[in-house]
Amino acid sequence: MKKLINLLVIVFVVVIMVSLTACPPGKGDDDDGGQLAFELINGNTAYRVKKGTVKSGVVNIPAQHSSARSSAGAPDSLPVLEVGAPTDDEVTGAFYNTQITAVTIPEGVTSIYAVGFAYCPELTSVTLPESLEFMGWMAFALTPKLQSIIIPGNTKFDDGSGNHSGHFLESGIKSLILSEGITELSDLIFRSCHYLTDVTLPSTLKIINDHAFSGCGRLTNITLPEGLETIGEFAFAGLYGHYSGDNYNISAPLDSITIPASVTSVGRGAFWDGRPDWLNPKRLTIYIDGHANQESADAAWGEEWRLHSDATIIYRGQ
Repeated sequence: MKKLINLLVIVFVVVIMVSLTACPPGKGDDDDGGQLAFELINGNTAYRVKKGTVKSGVVNIPAQHSSARSSAGAPDSLPVLEVGAPTDDEVTGAFYNTQITAVTIPEGVTSIYAVGFAYCPELTSVTLPESLEFMGWMAFALTPKLQSIIIPGNTKFDDGSGNHSGHFLESGIKSLILSEGITELSDLIFRSCHYLTDVTLPSTLKIINDHAFSGCGRLTNITLPEGLETIGEFAFAGLYGHYSGDNYNISAPLDSITIPASVTSVGRGAFWDGRPDWLNPKRLTIYIDGHANQESADAAWGEEWRLHSDATIIYRGQ
């Protein structure tokens, strides 16, 4: 009898140990009790994380992860460096098409790959780490309830080989802060963010690529920094209005924008408005600091930078 009891105690201890190691640190705080999935990378020196069975709720990605299932020789705890994988696409993004409501990405994570949080209709809050260095195309696209975002200064944006980009395409963000250190905004990055009103750009910004802010019809506050060099094609196209319920507001909220003297290139239709000729809403005013007249600006940028723009242009250069 005593031997039987000892055997049962041993079995009980083993079951407890197995259950603990089967639920390693890094569990997502999820309404459905889902678990994050981890994959060893970089020669078994770090992890990347994906949704696993997480479907909804708040997700807190851990800075470190340990697992009894780690390969032989791997340390007990390793840093989490990536969200998603370089091979992710429209349907394999880390948390693609889930009902998660908030996500905190810890310091140490350097990469968020393509479509990582795209098509998350309930996502309202995202915390990004200062360590972030890379954001893949459409990472936060089509997140209508996301209210604001602060993007760290070391972040570079994948252009999706020119086919996708749109990191925040049709996101619901109203407030955007791009931190000091960011030098370039990729094609389509904030295209059709219809609720975006306030944008803070860093003094380090050099390039705003094609369609970066096109279709942001509620934009009211943006200042282009001195030091900016390139404004891409249709970068600020369609700032003339937005839908409000079933009605279309054709009066642009943005009063004016200043192109600093440092700008050497402005792409075709950069301020295209596309309104029918019979409409007469408030017009955007564009101040040009680097040129004294239209002839000078056109000689530097070509005539097509003014394509389909009814803005009032005031030249203030010497």
